[in-house]
Amino acid sequence: MKDKKVFGSFIKQKRIEKNYSQKDLADLLFVTESAVSKWERGVTYPDITLITDICRVLDITEHELIESSHDTEYRNMQKDANRFNKIKKVLFWIFNITYSIALVTCFIVNLSVNHTLSWVFIVLASLIVAYTFCPTVTFIFKKYKLLVFLGSTFLSLFLLFLTISIYTSDYWFMIPTFGLLIGYFIIFYPILFFKQKDYMEEEAYNKFKKWFLLTYSFGILILLDLLLVMISIYTPINLGMALLIGSSILLLPLLFGLLVALTKGKGVIKIVLFSLIGLVALSIIVSVIRSLYLLSTEVTSTYDIVEDYNDIQIDTRIHDINISFTNDSTNKVIYTENKDISLDVRVENGTLKISNIDNRKFYFMMFDLGKRKIDIYLSKDLINSLNIKSKTSDITVSSGFSFNDAIIDNSTGDISFKSNVLNDLTISASTGNIELSNVNVGGSLKTHTSTGRNKFTGVEANKLEMESSTGGAKLSNTIITTEFIYTGSTGNLTLDGFDSNTALITLSTGDVTGTVLSTKFFIVSSGTGHVSVPTTKDGGTYRIETSTGNIEITYKN
Repeated sequence: MKDKKVFGSFIKQKRIEKNYSQKDLADLLFVTESAVSKWERGVTYPDITLITDICRVLDITEHELIESSHDTEYRNMQKDANRFNKIKKVLFWIFNITYSIALVTCFIVNLSVNHTLSWVFIVLASLIVAYTFCPTVTFIFKKYKLLVFLGSTFLSLFLLFLTISIYTSDYWFMIPTFGLLIGYFIIFYPILFFKQKDYMEEEAYNKFKKWFLLTYSFGILILLDLLLVMISIYTPINLGMALLIGSSILLLPLLFGLLVALTKGKGVIKIVLFSLIGLVALSIIVSVIRSLYLLSTEVTSTYDIVEDYNDIQIDTRIHDINISFTNDSTNKVIYTENKDISLDVRVENGTLKISNIDNRKFYFMMFDLGKRKIDIYLSKDLINSLNIKSKTSDITVSSGFSFNDAIIDNSTGDISFKSNVLNDLTISASTGNIELSNVNVGGSLKTHTSTGRNKFTGVEANKLEMESSTGGAKLSNTIITTEFIYTGSTGNLTLDGFDSNTALITLSTGDVTGTVLSTKFFIVSSGTGHVSVPTTKDGGTYRIETSTGNIEITYKN
């Protein structure tokens, strides 16, 4: 502590700055006036128990009191901190007010223009994302700010992906969600992992940190595999090969992490683990080389059809199929094949049969670098039946044919059909779009899509049954003689110059909009959407129900 005289002068100076008399200061500190006088004259020091109270009353720090001088650096830092806190509070309220104005404005516009709440939910989700980043919800948390920031930003972005996905009637939101999760994991997991050093004893932490490479590699492996699985599920892209390659490559650091974490000079374990790493690497190299070799050996083969046939039966895994009508008398099948993947083409008992011969081992099936196709050229316009079953193919049936019956079942790929069917036509696509153009079906037309869109143009049928999980449908210039039944989970149904005697339309999430050709009696229901349909009471009955979506139907002039 400074000299008593200097100390006393400093107390006196600060007392005067506060406009306190010696009696005022004594009363505030619960001491006598003479005690204050002795301090200021340098006779005695105050009792140590009064230090905190003196600093509080005179608005100084304990360091300034002991040194009997102003701590300029500290006071400047305190001023800067106070200025920063004020700016932060001002910005906090500016952002809140701006976000609120934007949300209210969009709410009013959406309600006045669309007569329902639709795209405003995307705006709301976007503003939540903006809020979590700036000013961020960490403003109200004193602890675990990094975890709160990561959790809030991730959940807000997930909400935005989900909202846009629902609005567009397509469940793709899991793809960017896992992509985002991989990015967060790669960047922030090391920070969170090594931050545990602040909470653990040194010996325990040294054992703990050996598991970093193992957990880091394993986490990336799992998340990348899940991302590729989501892409394979929600898009027509088959990423089986990428899934296997990515998993195998990421197994290398994973196994190396096991080696570091589990071995302590134990030679047997090292040999086993290094052998396993080498085996995985060798398997990857051999598989890729073999796939490239098979691709280089592919040839184009031709089968000339000389026998008479009435039916067509196709069963293939990976060939795109194109059936075309030709005006000459030539009937042939042109296809690509290699050593392991070929086709069996023949006419048997009046049926043109095309089947896939796949001699690949199961561990090579994901490494398929080629794009194979079957081109079928036929001059016979009237065919009894068409039956196509495929796994991952794009299927095209051109115009010029008339089939008594046709069935097409495809797992992954688009289907385009442009010929007439005298009786029934059934088309199913798990992942892919269905397109019908200028098709006349004498009996029942049935379509089913899981993740894909139906597009009909110039289609006529006696009855239409359509089931769509995600994707919706657009029916242009489509005439159904009797009944139209549509069942959809998520996706919009658009009618453009459509007509049927009766209709039963049921959607969970999506709009029903468009035009019909003749007067109908509409019975409609929408949970949260706008309804606008003609009020006519004659004609066939159209029952339309959607849980969340608009119903807007008019008559086409």
